[in-house]
Amino acid sequence: MESVIAIITCSIIQFVVIYYDTEIKQPPFTIRIAGCIETAFGAILICIGLFIDFVENNFTIAIFFILLGFVWIYISVCLYKARNWARLICLSLSIIRIFTIFGLIFSIPSICLLYYPKAANDFFRENNHN
Repeated sequence: MESVIAIITCSIIQFVVIYYDTEIKQPPFTIRIAGCIETAFGAILICIGLFIDFVENNFTIAIFFILLGFVWIYISVCLYKARNWARLICLSLSIIRIFTIFGLIFSIPSICLLYYPKAANDFFRENNHN
């Protein structure tokens, strides 16, 4: 139940940030899908942190996972805003994350959607935000 609430909350945050920012046009479909994938991964990290806090009572590790989840969601929102640094961080971390169980599920689509399509490359090139 918590994961569904976290994903819905993250989607609402993305909607508010993206659709009320008038300086950038709508991102291509591949960027939107990659952003949703990365947001879902951030929400899973937050849920893991909450699980560790409530079940294991290990506050330090829980805070680490929760903060990492929010940073990941911030990176996914910056993908929508055509921040090239977010794309580079996302691609780099996806390559590192590919060797984990969750990473394999999330990394391959994210790498393919952010790196290969011409629409994604053009989107970041046109908006050229660093």
